[in-house]
Formats: sequence, C-alpha cells, structure tokens
Amino acid sequence: MLKSIQIIRPVNLLIIAATMFLCRWSITDVPMLETLFIDPMLTNFQFTLLIISTLCIAAGGYIVNDIYDVDMDNINKPNQVIIGKHLSEKIAWYLYFALSLIGVAIGFYIAKKLHMTKLGVLHVMMVALLFFYAHFIKKTLFWGNLIVSFCTAFTIAILIFFDLDHVHDMNSIQATVYLGTYSALIGYTFFAFWTTLMREIIKDAEDMEGDSDYGCNSIPIAFGIKKTKWLVSALNAILIVIYLLFLVLFIENQFYVGLAIVIALLILPSLFLQWKLRTAATKLDFRYLSNILKSIMIFGLSTLIFLHNGAAAKIFLSFFDLLGFNLL
Repeated sequence: MLKSIQIIRPVNLLIIAATMFLCRWSITDVPMLETLFIDPMLTNFQFTLLIISTLCIAAGGYIVNDIYDVDMDNINKPNQVIIGKHLSEKIAWYLYFALSLIGVAIGFYIAKKLHMTKLGVLHVMMVALLFFYAHFIKKTLFWGNLIVSFCTAFTIAILIFFDLDHVHDMNSIQATVYLGTYSALIGYTFFAFWTTLMREIIKDAEDMEGDSDYGCNSIPIAFGIKKTKWLVSALNAILIVIYLLFLVLFIENQFYVGLAIVIALLILPSLFLQWKLRTAATKLDFRYLSNILKSIMIFGLSTLIFLHNGAAAKIFLSFFDLLGFNLL
C-alpha cells in the first residue's frame, strides 16, 4: 500500500504545495499590500482549495504518465515501477480520472466564486496538456520537455490569474506595488520553468536506454550526450548571469543577507553543477546531476522565505528595470 502511494509523488506534491503557500505568504498576501488596500482575490479557504485542485491535477498527471511509461520504466528504473506490480492499470486509470475531475471541479468552483468562471478553463487546459504529454508528446523532440516545464511553472503562474487583485482601479502608488508583485510572480515562474527544463533534459540523458528502445526522440538521443551537456551548460550559464545581476541589485540596496543567500543557495550549487557536467557520462552521473538541479530549484524557491512583505516585489521590479523593461 505504501509503495502504491508513490505513484502520486508525495514529495513532489509537497514541494508544489509549499511553493504556492510561500508565493502567497511572501508576494500576494502581505501586510504592505493591505496598507494600500490591495487584497488577494482568494480567501484563505479558497486558496487552500486552489492548492488542493492543483495537487489533484498534478497527481493525476503523474499517474497517467506512469501508465504510459510502464514498459520504458521497466528498463530505465525497474525498482520504481508501481503499475502492474503494486497497483493494477485499471485502478490507476480510475485514480487518474477521479483526481483530474476533482481538480477541475474545484477549479471551476473557485472561478465561479470570483465571478470569473472562464478561469476554470485553465484547469481543463492543464489536465489536457498532461494527458497529451503522457500519450504522445513525451516522445517528440523537445516539446515534451517544454510541456513539463510549463506545467511546473504554471503552479506559480496560476496565482497571477486567481490571487492578484486586478479587479479595481488603482492609483499610481498601488499600480507600482501591483506591478512589483506581478514581476515577482513572473520571476519565480521563469525560475521554475528554466530549472525544470534543464532537469528534464538531464533526466532524458539518464533514461536514454529505455527511451531509445520505445521510439522516444529526446535531445540526448537526437544530438548525443556531448551536445546535450553543452546545451544544459549554456542554460545553466544564463541562470548564473541572472544570479549575478541580482547580486548587483542587492549590493546597490545594501541587502547583504540577500547577497549571501544568492551566493550560497544558487551561485555555488550552479557552479558545482557546471563543473560536474564536464565529466558526466554514466546513468548514475546524470541521476546525480538531476538531484543537484532539484536541490537548486528548492533552494531558489526557498528564497521566498527571506523576501517577505514586499521585498520580493521591490527586488524583481528593480531587476526588470535593470534589464530595460520599464513596467511603470
């Protein structure tokens, strides 16, 4: 029974729930916004329902992916296969449909409560993307990586649609703060997308043997390990440059705690990843790299703990200004 529970990836679901909670706690529902009469659109109960809805859809996505991946997983990770060993395929399909329907139903309920029923379509879109990814998109070159990265990032981006107070007119001060809040959510959405994209490419390198036998056209299969490592290295280098730009902002704002956090939690692990990429060659090497990337993702999202009550909004608005995107 305990083994069967792993089909919904409880650790991953916990990370999703924690990330959504931190985004609300640090960005969309903070005292600074309350003083400007900018309230989150969701009540605490409705926000809890949004988390449950997101988790149900994500869990359904994990299940349907495992259903279609049974044969490949028997080669790539035989010790982790659940369907057919600990859970029948029939029961897995029942769980998938039940979780997906619950997620969509809750999504429409919340959207109706906000008098924005069309937002419920976002949950339908996520269910559809995850199903088509598992059914056939996963085997296509690069598109599968993009879909997974998009779906991961959307667990943050969904707060832009459901929780940001974009209903009433705002004065100039409120608009400035609102744009900062919006910028912070966009920034963390990008981070989740980018790190997931890198990790999915690394996982494809780890799973080359089984993927190749079942007709998957992943980046490592199409271009080889050497070029795959160069691609991940380039994507990682872009992130490192972004981290360095944040260091400039932290120095300018004399935010030395943020400076230390970015160096310790993001720059040093990313440099270590860059170094380990050079010599990675075996399945175990790429599994190790995947775990490093997962840690970097968790470290990056945990920075929300230190950017409470408007700090994230201020930093990210300044960051986009530094890039030349004048949002005001």
